[in-house]
Amino acid sequence: MEGLSVSRPTLEDVYLRTAVSVALYTDFASIVLWGPELIQIYNDRYRVLMGDKHPRGLGQGNRECWPEAWHINEHIYPRIFNGETISGFEICCCSFEIFDW
Repeated sequence: MEGLSVSRPTLEDVYLRTAVSVALYTDFASIVLWGPELIQIYNDRYRVLMGDKHPRGLGQGNRECWPEAWHINEHIYPRIFNGETISGFEICCCSFEIFDW
């Protein structure tokens, strides 16, 4: 077909495809937050956690979907974007500090 251009997938495309495949085919509730907008891609088990926010939350930015929880999570994302690994334990401890538990 003349004029058809197919580009090679970028490394970022491969990372996204891999992350989404892992999330979709696991038996655990899983979500992928992609890019600076933290676009949500989740599996059927995570859909239950979304409650009334599904299906609108699929493909929506995390901050837009969860404004009521943004103050808990917002400090984590810049650290992750800078390459830091954040443990689930650390996230829980930070949440306890925010709520003074």
